[in-house]
Amino acid sequence: RTIAEDNPTLIGYDQNAWAEKLDYKRRRFSQALETFRRIRGENHELLKELPAEAFERTATHSERGPQTLLQMLKTYAEHAESHARQIREIRDHYKASRTQK
Repeated sequence: RTIAEDNPTLIGYDQNAWAEKLDYKRRRFSQALETFRRIRGENHELLKELPAEAFERTATHSERGPQTLLQMLKTYAEHAESHARQIREIRDHYKASRTQK
């Protein structure tokens, strides 16, 4: 929306409510990861050809206020990296628990 519309309003959401109501814990991890990879690839294709000035386009987030496209991309990249760290930690704990048996 930030690329296509002039200063759109972006509505925040409660990620914990989504996880609970959409029953994320029962989803297959491999499918969720593949969906993430596919969407990340589509976004890369969209973003890689944008002119530099497109990254200065703004939107107003309902929780974070005005932000440029570049700021939003940095936030989402950091968010994804945070989840990747969580996944690695859970995997490592799981592996360690399996070797102790």
